[in-house]
Amino acid sequence: MEKPHSPPSKIAVVGVYVFSDKIYSAIEKIQPDKNDEIQLTDAIRLLVDEGNDVYAIELDSHQKRVDIGTPASYLMALKNSFSV
Repeated sequence: MEKPHSPPSKIAVVGVYVFSDKIYSAIEKIQPDKNDEIQLTDAIRLLVDEGNDVYAIELDSHQKRVDIGTPASYLMALKNSFSV
């Protein structure tokens, strides 16, 4: 589910993934959405539906989620990471 108006949970997808080569065959099976885009999250769901193991890591309360969806936010994240 890509950016729903009313999210079903407070869980976020982060931009770091590690996949086996099974992800490529899953992506090939996915149909484009209403915007004619192939969604990675749909391919991940297919892997789960096909019985593959898929793992996620929940951030601790002291860890911070950083949006890097725009060039400006990505640059800010890079600057902040070097100041740690």
